[in-house]
Amino acid sequence: EVRLVLAGVGAREHRNGTIGCDDRIGFVKVHRAASTDSLVHDALATLFSVKEPGYNGLYNAIANSSLAVEKIQSADGVTTEVWLKGTLVSGGACDSPRAKAQIEHTVKRFKPTFKIILNGSESAWRCFGDESGTCK
Repeated sequence: EVRLVLAGVGAREHRNGTIGCDDRIGFVKVHRAASTDSLVHDALATLFSVKEPGYNGLYNAIANSSLAVEKIQSADGVTTEVWLKGTLVSGGACDSPRAKAQIEHTVKRFKPTFKIILNGSESAWRCFGDESGTCK
């Protein structure tokens, strides 16, 4: 089993932190969709396989995205690089931070020091959901 991070939309209790538009972080246990030697890979692959926007009373902001884990590596032995590929879809201003938080909090459960690279670009991840037009 693996615990996935989803959003508790409009929830008032924020014991695990907040994401999106003052939503809470929620966890749900599911069977692993992949079984490799990397728990980070397996947790993300499982998260990406959930295509229902509503799941166990929580909200899945990445349900309409098409993402896959390209590789997990650590060049320096400290920072884990999580390489993702595919399309990350946002449903709007609240969904972008929810989507990022789902993925980041999933990784953080296993690797506290990490960076995410989307389609070969750190800025593609960092700037996802930035509506200012100035993120590079």
